[in-house]
Amino acid sequence: MLTGGGANLDGMIEIAEQIFDMPVRRGAPAGLGGLADHVGNPSFATAVGLLLRAHRLRALEMAFRARAGASGA
Repeated sequence: MLTGGGANLDGMIEIAEQIFDMPVRRGAPAGLGGLADHVGNPSFATAVGLLLRAHRLRALEMAFRARAGASGA
């Protein structure tokens, strides 16, 4: 899967398939709700991925703290 702005260049998929000798596709952020119109192309894949990862880690941290607080630790 190719991501980043370079993934949008003409012929990039074909070149990558030749280099890696395997099927290649263009990757883009998914599951973004209303933001998809603005960041739903490969140029934003890394930034969106990092933001989603940070959000998920923060949610896990908050759940862990809530559990620890409920158990009296």
